[in-house]
Amino acid sequence: IYDLYMDTIADDKSLIWFISGAGGGIGSALINTILHHRACDYIVATHHKPVCSIHPRVHWLEMDCQKAPPDWRIGAQLPRAIDHLDYFVNCSGILSDDGRPPEKRHQALERARMSNSYQINAAAPILLFGEISHLLARATRPVAAFLSAQVGSIGDNQTGGWYSYRMAKAALNMGVKCLAIEASRWRTPAIVMAVHPGTTLSNLSKPFTRRRRTPPRPAMATAARIYHLLVNTDAGSNGRFVTADGDALEW
Repeated sequence: IYDLYMDTIADDKSLIWFISGAGGGIGSALINTILHHRACDYIVATHHKPVCSIHPRVHWLEMDCQKAPPDWRIGAQLPRAIDHLDYFVNCSGILSDDGRPPEKRHQALERARMSNSYQINAAAPILLFGEISHLLARATRPVAAFLSAQVGSIGDNQTGGWYSYRMAKAALNMGVKCLAIEASRWRTPAIVMAVHPGTTLSNLSKPFTRRRRTPPRPAMATAARIYHLLVNTDAGSNGRFVTADGDALEW
């Protein structure tokens, strides 16, 4: 059925998006934003659990970031008619998978917890890019965005703490920078960036934002900013670390 729908979006006005972690607050809001602004576009979305699509232009793939790429079976799950991707947006990430708060002191560090954070926040997004990069390279204007976090900035770190999450996001940022340099050498150079979405109301942030003086931003508001950033970006954004509004952040 998805191949039939793909046959209807072969015109030049249609774009194909790949959104990983689309079952989360920002990812699902981004899907709604895209379909609101560009009803003709097609979206491939991943989630760590099986999802039944409720929209004919959204094709869901099951992908567990804690597993290795061979188990993702991305190629086997993609509709046959997809021969390129215009946008890649990684929204997957984890702050705490066991309900415990981020580590504030080094005495709280645990190898397993640190490894899990690195796998989900840093390794999986970069490996996933490798799985679909050949499709992105065929686009006329390839754009890739990885949702990072300002706490992953080494230059901005003035308070310490949050060890595993900070370290994993800093590693993601380095991976994004490397990808940006490599993808700039493609026949059609790509725009690859790390994006700090800002504190957003979601299942990820909910346990840690109850005492904030400034309430977190609704997911739809964040998604609107990210969408606007991606569709209006240019080659000058390649290799940058920015907010959802496009303001530069320290690495």
